This record gives sequence, C-alpha cells and structure tokens, in this order.
Amino acid sequence: GRPDWRDALGRVKPLLRAVRRVIEVRWQALRTGIANLAVLRVLRHAHPLPVAALRACDVLIMTWAGERTFPSSGIKDNDVYFGALPGLLREGGLKVGYIANPLFWMSPFPAIAENCAAAADPVLITEDCLNARDLLAALVRSLRAPFPGGKRLRLEGLDLTALARREVWIERSKWRSGQAWLRLNVGRTLHRHGVAPKAVIMSYEGQPWEKMVRAGLRRHCPDTKIIACQVSMFGAPYLSFYPSRAEITQGRSPDRLWVSGEYYADLFRRHGFPPERLDVIGAVRYQTFLDHLLSLAADGAADGVSPNRTDGLTVLCTTSIEYQESLELVHKTALAVAALGQGRVLVNFHPVTDQAFRQRLKTAVAALVGVEPDWLDYVDGGVQALLARASVVVYNSSGTAFEALAAGVPTIYVGRDLAIDQDKIPDAVAVRCRSVEELRARLVALTATDDHATDKNKTLPSPKRVGEMVASCLAPVRVEMITAGAAR
Repeated sequence: GRPDWRDALGRVKPLLRAVRRVIEVRWQALRTGIANLAVLRVLRHAHPLPVAALRACDVLIMTWAGERTFPSSGIKDNDVYFGALPGLLREGGLKVGYIANPLFWMSPFPAIAENCAAAADPVLITEDCLNARDLLAALVRSLRAPFPGGKRLRLEGLDLTALARREVWIERSKWRSGQAWLRLNVGRTLHRHGVAPKAVIMSYEGQPWEKMVRAGLRRHCPDTKIIACQVSMFGAPYLSFYPSRAEITQGRSPDRLWVSGEYYADLFRRHGFPPERLDVIGAVRYQTFLDHLLSLAADGAADGVSPNRTDGLTVLCTTSIEYQESLELVHKTALAVAALGQGRVLVNFHPVTDQAFRQRLKTAVAALVGVEPDWLDYVDGGVQALLARASVVVYNSSGTAFEALAAGVPTIYVGRDLAIDQDKIPDAVAVRCRSVEELRARLVALTATDDHATDKNKTLPSPKRVGEMVASCLAPVRVEMITAGAAR
C-alpha cells in the first residue's frame, strides 16, 4: 500500500530541522558581522588604522585577542600563545606588529576592538579586512559541501556515505567554515595598504582559518614569508595537525614550521612535511615552565615520580575548554573515587572557561553522581600550587600532564567513550585507562603499600623516561634561529 503521510513527514522532519538550523546560524552570523563592522567603523574615526606603523614592521604576529590582550602603555613583548617570541624578535633588531584574531566567544567584540585600537603596538584587527560584501560571500561559500553528493565514500570495504553526509550537515549547521572564509581577506588588506612585512608568524593547529589566511597571503603578498609556529602540545593521534599531500605539493603549507621539540619535528617528518622547512626553535611559549623545571631539579623535587600521600589520596582532575570531554572526565573520576571509598577529588577548570561553563558542569556532575559529595571540590588557581597537594593527575586533553610528570606527580589518561583518544603524552611514559573500573584499578595500584610495589611501578614511568620525554618535547629556546628565520 501507499505509505502513510505521517511516515513521510517523519522522514522529512529531521531534514527540515537541519535546514532551519543552517539558516538560523547564518542569519545570526550576518547580523553579528554587520554589527561588528559598524562598531569598528565608529572606533576607527577616533583611532585610525596605524598604517604607517604597520608598514614599518618587519614581522606581524597573528594572535588571538581578548579585551585585555594589548597594554595601552608600553609594547607587548610576551603573548599568551607565543610566549616570549615578540620580545625575542625585537631583541634581534626586528620591528614587530600584530594581527588580532578576536576571541568572540570569550569577550564582546566592542571591548576587544577598543583594546586593540588603543594598543601601543601597531595592530590590525581581522575585521579591519572585511566589508558587508565579504560577509555575504563567506555565507554563500560556507554552504558548499566538502563531500560530493553524487559519490560514494568507501573505506576498507565499508560504505561511509551516509555518515559523511550527516557530518556535512553538522558542519553546515555551524559558522566555522564561514569564519574561515572571512580570514582569506587578511592578505588582500595588507596588500591594499602597502604593508609588506618580511614574515607573518601565525599559530599552527591545522585549523581551516589558518589555511585561508595562508591562501590570502600567498595570493596578495607573495614576497612575505609565512611562518607557522606550534603553540600547543599535541599527541600523535591529532590527525588535523598533519598537512595533506595536496597542501604540500600545491604550495598551501607554511614556508617554515617552527616546533618546540624534536618529538614534534619527528611526527611532522614522518607525516610528510618537508624536513628542510622544519625548525626546532624551542619552547618559546613554555619558557616559564622550563624555568620551573630547572628550579625543581635544583631543589631535588623531581627525583622521581611517586604519589604524594601525606594527606591520603588526592586526585587532581584537570579539565579542558570542551564541555563534553570535561564532564566525562569529572564523572568517571568521581565514580572511581566513590568506589574506592577513600580519597578526595580536586577539579581544576581551564582558565579560559567562564562562570556559565563551570556552573553547568557542576550541576551536571551532581545530577549524574546523585549527590554532592563532600570529598569533591572545585578549585581555582594555578596548577603548580595544586600539584603540591595531588597524589595523581587525571586528564583527557589538558597539557598540564606534562607539568605534573615533570614535577614528579603521576598521571593517568582517561579515554573518551564516544570520541577519538587524543593523549598529548608520548607513549613511552603514558599511563592510560578508559572505564571507571580501569581507573579505580589504577588508583588502587598507585596507593599500594610497599608490599605491592610491583603493582605500583606498573603505573609509574621511570624518572629517566620522564626527563627524556620532557626534553624531546620542550627544547631550550634557540634565539638565533628565530631571528634568522623571521628575517629575509
């Protein structure tokens, strides 16, 4: 018989909801974009774009910008994401300016723009590169499907076409691709104003917007060297960090790639990045961390990796900026400690998360655990002070695991149930689990008495391995290589 109209409507409803979401997201992005341009237009009447100062720059650093990124008095020699790099370039005789990429989700755009416009340094805001026509063009381009609709996608004999099409709709329901297309205009604006730096230094995380900035610079500023700098630690499974063969062969990868240590250089080489364009410049972002390690070594605090049990078992749970992975980590940790019947859990939020994020997670954990246990605390503050109280650090994304191991505190990676594992700690020293039962067993082994030292040692990497790991990931800063690489 003929299908009931209700069945047909039921099949169409999900598609209609997806289409509605796509339209809503783009309408909101268009409204927000036009409002931001209006704010910037008024602001530039009081604070014109510092074109002359930008033209005088040897190097432009493209960094994320919030409402307190740039000081109004004095130049900016240290950056949250690039560490001491601006100051090192200036010490090498290079003039430095900035391209500000606004952190919309952390601060209101008017506050960000005010901070950038009042900076002592010359700063170009990415919105300085846009007009209403650019917004409309990005809106249309963002609707293009990255996966051809008429083809089948097969992998290892599996037909993944339906999954790929679903992901296309999920991606269309967000504004990430539109935001990336907008960054194509940075190179055009530099060229229009006659700004031709020797080099543009930008972050490297394999993000779409990074690729679009590089494409615009290639097109409009062919004599400017594009230097990508690793600004965050990552693990081997981070597939998006590795450039494709097409990116390399078609000239869409950076001219130079700066990394913090030989471990990362080896990962890039093994995934096809040309070794002659790869430089180990050292851990410019983590210089303070390296100095801290030296002080630990001098004090004898990092002679080995062992749990601090002066106050019983204390589990430091270091969360990330992603809500779902943070919730899963805290939930599993709470259940594992509850099953032990002893110990405390300290939950440390990532410093960029806001109060709404934190309250949402607290509420969800209380609902999942069923009670608000008195042995679970949410704590603020730097991780260095918290490590002194921790018996063990559990994590699933946070880079604080490096600092914990270097300080002699054992770490446990807790794998996600519904996501790809992305442990940043190298295999040689990583201790991993996934389920609540596995985590509980790891904690039991860590708190074992001397009679069970063999079980404990299975969860603790040797001090020698930890030292080798830190040295391979975070090398000393090579100032000469940085200044020579940025200059022609």
